[in-house]
Amino acid sequence: DMDMPVMNGYESSQKIKELDPDANILVLTGAPDSTYAKKTIEEGYASILLRKPVTWKSLRQTIETYLPHEALA
Repeated sequence: DMDMPVMNGYESSQKIKELDPDANILVLTGAPDSTYAKKTIEEGYASILLRKPVTWKSLRQTIETYLPHEALA
């Protein structure tokens, strides 16, 4: 999410990628047009952006697409 209490989604995505450059990050936000949401995708910190509200079906399909299949087993 882009709006969190301690740090925003852009900052947390940067930190996650520092710890694990291969991490697959999904942005789930109600503000997909925000500067931070766009920067997170444009700068390669996240693979995909989903707009809230999201259906379980859409979320599952996205996870299956972007998460390596061996991680789902």
